[in-house]
Amino acid sequence: MACICYVITLAVQVPFLDQLFYVVPLVRSLGGADISWIVGFGVASLLYLAGGEALRPGRARRGMPAADPVAS
Repeated sequence: MACICYVITLAVQVPFLDQLFYVVPLVRSLGGADISWIVGFGVASLLYLAGGEALRPGRARRGMPAADPVAS
């Protein structure tokens, strides 16, 4: 799951790069400001929160039966 989040975050950052080999028109209109790290941080944070919610204790996972709270 972490590798998928990482790849998604990298892909989202590309349109906001300002590098010697690649400058996007959106970045040119911002005066050359490389804001890819800000966008990447936001996307990674949202993916982290969504992934944490999916793995929160107390939720039954696919393929696994729910735990019986009465069992000892």
